[in-house]
Amino acid sequence: MPLTVAIVDSHPVLSHGLAALLEPVPGLAQVTVITEHAALISALRQDLAQVVLLGITDTDPLLFDTALCAMRQPHQPKVALMNQCPSVSPQALIDAGVSAFVSRQAGLDELVKALSMAAMAQRYVSPELAQAWLLSTPSLSAGDQPFAALSEREWEVLRYLLADKRVQEIATALSLSPKTVSTYRSRLMEKLGVQSDMALLRLAQAAGLCA
Repeated sequence: MPLTVAIVDSHPVLSHGLAALLEPVPGLAQVTVITEHAALISALRQDLAQVVLLGITDTDPLLFDTALCAMRQPHQPKVALMNQCPSVSPQALIDAGVSAFVSRQAGLDELVKALSMAAMAQRYVSPELAQAWLLSTPSLSAGDQPFAALSEREWEVLRYLLADKRVQEIATALSLSPKTVSTYRSRLMEKLGVQSDMALLRLAQAAGLCA
């Protein structure tokens, strides 16, 4: 079933530009832009959308707070978050219903993938955001941050492994050979000090990278 998406962001130019990019994407039925608090309140009285793309900014905290309150409702929409906000911890956003975290520097393909995963109640974190959050966690010493040693490509492979994708599926998604994917898999598991997919999953769960 095609997805309906609501973009909630206080920057009209950026929001409408993003909507223009998303509207032609196959599988998206409707893209609505909400840039004002009153418009969001009106939308909440109806069926907002299957997926809310919430832009985190400091320019309109009321808009942001109202959107988060909506997500806490029993029929809350699934959410893809555009960027990290220094004033709000990732865990607080997860508790509020955010299930996908996407960097504002992400490409269209990554954004669409995050929206789709959020709609299926799956978690997604852009590799650069996950790495930044791990590195900025004050309670962790350098020796406790194994994920920080991963390269960007290893982060991409890790993301698919945590989504329970097989080597062939990852190879197709990343336009790589299965042998190359297997090499990245072996390398990242060696860096993380794990020897099985189950151990990898448990380590990622402990770091808050997946549910």
